[in-house]
Formats: sequence, structure tokens, C-alpha cells
Amino acid sequence: MVYSNDDVARIANSRLLVDTFDVDWERTRVHQPGAADNASQFISNNYVVKLKDDRAGLPEYRAYAGLWCEVQVQTILNHAWAATAHDTIYKQPDLDGIGKAHMERINRRMTKIMEDYLKPACFEFQKVLDDFERLAAGKQLIDTEILQAIRDATDNNERERLIEQFRENVLPLYDDPSKVYPEIRSTMLDAVAAAAATETIPLETGIGLMRGRTPEDVMRRAVDVLDDLRYVDVGATFNGYVTLFACATSDAERKIVRDAVERLARYLRPVWRSHGPAAQLLLLDAIEALDAATRDAARPLLTEVCGQCLDSDITGTTSTSKVCAASSPSLFLLFLVSERVHVSGNVEMRRARN
Repeated sequence: MVYSNDDVARIANSRLLVDTFDVDWERTRVHQPGAADNASQFISNNYVVKLKDDRAGLPEYRAYAGLWCEVQVQTILNHAWAATAHDTIYKQPDLDGIGKAHMERINRRMTKIMEDYLKPACFEFQKVLDDFERLAAGKQLIDTEILQAIRDATDNNERERLIEQFRENVLPLYDDPSKVYPEIRSTMLDAVAAAAATETIPLETGIGLMRGRTPEDVMRRAVDVLDDLRYVDVGATFNGYVTLFACATSDAERKIVRDAVERLARYLRPVWRSHGPAAQLLLLDAIEALDAATRDAARPLLTEVCGQCLDSDITGTTSTSKVCAASSPSLFLLFLVSERVHVSGNVEMRRARN
């Protein structure tokens, strides 16, 4: 008996049984729900085994030489169901003429217990174990100073892999991302800059060489991290994208950044309900603070922000509706145009005091 489905799989994938016993694979059965031989919902890996000759030759084991037995591997929950089923379903009395309908109801209840309670419970237990392992892995990465490791990476293969690990295993664990956002942001910017100056080398695998990770791959991973934290500091995120846009060496890399800016400036229903157009106004403030040379170099990003600010749709996770659901679209657009934004040939921004 083991705790989780993963434990069952670990035993199946290990050499524990095959190194200890001779296994009769023809008589060994893996019972899973839905299988033709498993109408009762019995779940278990049943291995038919006997002692190997070297073990059976020892004095204390000679009495068991040539004896076949069955090793059942299952979770504790599945074992509880199987033990109950063994005492009820498999040992049912002769019901000729009496209690047959009642026994069928018992069988249906046993099936319902498995389907409605034990399967979901096994699944949820496995999720808990997976989440804890993820937490432990993330904590270990933090303890090994993964952000510094990203900075110290000498090739893009390692750099891209570490950023992916950071995003998947560490980023979701921060209780207050705002405290670490400046360090995360600067690390991502430095990684992209270093990637642009690093030669692409092939990835070595057990079956040969694969295409190595490129500066575009590193750019995509870094932008994914900033995208996850984009509302922690809207102005700082936008300025980070401006820096990345300046580092981009291809149209594909520039598109990655433009798409990220579009997501940053887009109206989202949850953000609108809580903060109104705060993100958009912060972006306009960030644009106003740029010097003329930076503003000109980042013109495609500024155009993206302006286009989103003047859009009349609020996008949610499940639907899209007009701004008028929360306010007057005409008044809101008039406010943006007359109070905050002036678009000229070089996309200059100014605050009107009128």
C-alpha cells in the first residue's frame, strides 16, 4: 500500500520487483477502471512472482522455492475499497430468489463510492503532493540564488532554462511580488542584453545535438516573466519593455515586445472594475517622462499604447463589452484626448491643463 498514484507508478517503473523476483508477465495484471476485466472498479497492479534461484537457494527461503504468489500494489484508498468489495461483492451469498435487487444496489453504491469519492480523492491527494514538491523545488531554487544564476549564465541554453525554471517554480511562490519586482525586472533585462551578445550553440542531448536556444528564445522567456508581473508596477514594466525593444535585433523579437505592451495597455474587466483606467493613465505618464530620443526609438510601442487607450472595448476572461457598461465611452475618450493625449507627427504626448 502506498499513498499516491505517483508512488504506484514509481514502483512500476523501478526495478524493485524484477530485481527481487522472477515475474510471470503473462499472469501479471494491471487493473484499471473501464478495462474489460474490471467491471467492479478494482484498481491495482498485481504482479505474479516467485523468488529468484539465488534467493530460493538460501536455507531460510528453501521452503518457498518455486512458490508463486501475487504482489498487489495500490494506494491506501484503493486498498480500502478493494478490501470492502472483497467482503461484500466477492463473498456474496447465494441469492437465488432473494435479495438479488438489494445486492445490485450495493454494487451500484460501491461503484458510486469509487467514481464520486475515491477517484477524486486520489486525484486531489496527488495534486497536494505535486504542489508541495513544486514548493520545495521553488524554495530550493531561491536558496541557490537563481536570479544570480541567470545573470551568471554563460550561454543561452542555460540562460533560457533557468528563466523557465524561475517562472514555473519560483515566481508563483512570492507572497508579495512587489518587494522583489525591481530585482526580477533588472535580471530579465540583463539576461536579454547578455543573450544578444552570446553566440548560439547546439543543445547536447542523449540522442544527439538539437538547435540551441537563441536570443529570441531568451527574449520570449524574459517577457513572459515581466508579463506575469505587469501590473505590479505598470510604469516600470513599460520602461522595461522600452529597453527590451531597443535591444531587439529582429522583427520577431520586436513583435514579442509589442505584443507584451498591447497586453499591458489593454482594458481588462477585472482591472477596470477595481481601478478604472489607472493602468492606461500610468502608461501615459511613463510615456510623458521619456526623453525625445527614447520616445522616437520606441514609437511602435507608443502607438500601441495610444491605440489601446483609445479603444472602446473592455476585455475580460470570458466576454467583451463596451466601456459604457461602466462609464460613458464618449466622455471617457474625450477625457483621454483632451486632458492627457496629443498625438502629432512624432507621437509627442503632453498633459493639457485646460
